[in-house]
Amino acid sequence: MLLSELQPSISVAFHSNLDATALWGVVSDPLTQPRFSSELQTVRLIGDGPIALGSQFEGDQRRGEREWTTISTVTTFDVERVFAWTVPSQDDEVTPVSTWTISLLPDGRGTRLGESVVLHRGPSPMTTHVTDHPETMFDVINERLLLLASNMLRSLRGMEQLALDSH
Repeated sequence: MLLSELQPSISVAFHSNLDATALWGVVSDPLTQPRFSSELQTVRLIGDGPIALGSQFEGDQRRGEREWTTISTVTTFDVERVFAWTVPSQDDEVTPVSTWTISLLPDGRGTRLGESVVLHRGPSPMTTHVTDHPETMFDVINERLLLLASNMLRSLRGMEQLALDSH
């Protein structure tokens, strides 16, 4: 099996006692995410105005000795429901490397708060590594997905706490 045939993804979610209105302002603000991620260090908005469909933001990442910057584009901005963005390849700044989605679903007296990521086959250090060493593909992908899931859950819990503190 080739990496180009896969579309690895992972999701995390939990019930929050807060409603979507209380959570939305925090989870749809990419500037809050670095506070809770072990990889995402800083985020800067590109352009004027509030975050909306088509907005872009730049993020500085670090994992071990490796540092890189990405420019993301907001692809879904459904107020109090879904906030999603795509990260393009650093090689061509067009081909998607990943798509991230934060979802808020009514859940009894609160909200089911979730985040998912889909890893695309766009050029990245991971795709280069598994192309050069196909025997490691599943281990490399699984390790990456587990790290991403850990960061997503930590970020969602942290953002929930920010919303709770300001509520």
